[in-house]
Amino acid sequence: MAAVYRFRVSFEDHTDIYRDIEILSSQSFYDLHEAIQQAIGFDASKNATFYISNDYWRREKEVPLQITRESEDKKGKSKSQKTYLCDFIDDPHQKLIYYFDFDKVENAAWIFTVELIKLTPEDATVLYPRTVKTVGVAIRQYKVQKFAPSNSEEDEDEKPKSKSKKIQVEKIFDEDEFTGAAVLKDDDDLADGFGEEGEDELEDETSFDDSEKTDGEDEDDMLEDSPEDEFEQLDENMEE
Repeated sequence: MAAVYRFRVSFEDHTDIYRDIEILSSQSFYDLHEAIQQAIGFDASKNATFYISNDYWRREKEVPLQITRESEDKKGKSKSQKTYLCDFIDDPHQKLIYYFDFDKVENAAWIFTVELIKLTPEDATVLYPRTVKTVGVAIRQYKVQKFAPSNSEEDEDEKPKSKSKKIQVEKIFDEDEFTGAAVLKDDDDLADGFGEEGEDELEDETSFDDSEKTDGEDEDDMLEDSPEDEFEQLDENMEE
């Protein structure tokens, strides 16, 4: 019966996000690779490899997912062999570094620390590998870039319209201003004209008052020379 390795897999830059994975010692590094991808929600289509690490997380020996060996048969074809965990794990606190998605390891897009934290006997009722603990939300493998829809064509259509609308508004405003000025000017002229006519009317009224006054004085004179007065004067003259 094989032993069960429990590895804690953490994001290198986010150690608070990790997954605990149990896997049989008789299984391969390729099986561990697929279990990690499934646990964090990545796809396993990119390049990946493991490195044996010291206690200070410094990589030492590479452990590829598969080792390519030349076949000894007559055809001379190469043959890929799996790399098994039990052939490389000899420390109960073994540390590994897992690189994923790279052309060169130094430029890997994702780096994970893998530490052996527990050894347990195999449970015949369990299907390995399996994820037994999940802490934190895994970072997305592919960042979704949101681009604002291009409105260049709409902007080109709208710009002339807005410009013509602005010119039209200014034109209307100018016409209104001109019309308003004209109305005000006409009102001023009308007011001035009304003033002159008013002065003429006042002069006519004054002349009329004077004529009325003169007529009144003549009437008084006429009243003073009434016929009775004339008769009295005539009698006085006859007596004399």
